[in-house]
Amino acid sequence: MKHGLRRLAAIGLTACCLAIGLEIVAAGPALACVPGPNGGCYTPHTYYVSGTDGTLAVQVQPHVSNVTRLLHEGNAVQVICQINWGGTDPYDGLSSHTWDLIAGGGWVYDWYISTPAQNADGWSAGLTRCDLPAGQLSTAVPVPSLAVNAMWVASSPAQVFRDGPGYFNSTAVRGLSDGGACQDFVMANTDFWWLWDSWDGYQTLNDVFTWASISQSYGRSVYSTPGVGDIAVFAGGWHGPWNYGTGHVAMVVKVNDSSSFTVAEYNWHANGGGFGVMDFRRVAMGDFAGSYLKFIR
Repeated sequence: MKHGLRRLAAIGLTACCLAIGLEIVAAGPALACVPGPNGGCYTPHTYYVSGTDGTLAVQVQPHVSNVTRLLHEGNAVQVICQINWGGTDPYDGLSSHTWDLIAGGGWVYDWYISTPAQNADGWSAGLTRCDLPAGQLSTAVPVPSLAVNAMWVASSPAQVFRDGPGYFNSTAVRGLSDGGACQDFVMANTDFWWLWDSWDGYQTLNDVFTWASISQSYGRSVYSTPGVGDIAVFAGGWHGPWNYGTGHVAMVVKVNDSSSFTVAEYNWHANGGGFGVMDFRRVAMGDFAGSYLKFIR
């Protein structure tokens, strides 16, 4: 059913709209500057709802089933910025991951907006890519307070810190049960579906130093300072008291201060960790002065 998403959304909104008197209007003149998801200043561009069966759901987050209001065929929308890592449209059988953030709040599925055609990576030419704020851990797992360069080995082999639409917990954890690797744990707590697509042969997953550039091509931001929920990519070799081998990835679960952060990691087998074991470790930023340390968000 081609337009199942919009029909389902309309049914779910009927009671809401009647209760609060929701008024659906077309967008006005383009605004000079509006805040994006990370608070930056964006100049929106006006496009139109196109190709629907009459209505298009505006979602609270860039995936289906969290409708906030409806737009109508031909309505003008002011697109603030675009992502290519959102959810698909299973109701209409569409596999695109591209969503547009619009003025007035909410996300719309780009397939039904008159933006330029998406390229092979899911981007529309001329649209600004949304920056991303630091995330939050969606599953409450106690993070221990550690001294700098201290480590605490968890009693269970692995835990899930982030979950939600697009996350691969149930699939990637299969690798953890088999011993896994540091990449398996990261994949179990991320929605980096473009890395999962390269699972065959482990080529992309093993070469962690390609993760930042590949993720940037899919709209993610790469930083030199950590945020909760970021994926940390560490250079190999000795840094401080730790040997990072040929390179390592982990998940940032706490930013302690401007000079240190705590990660959860898997298969950190040096200095008291172990294969098939998850641990927490507080890392000193200064240990990587002049060396590769990136945070993917």
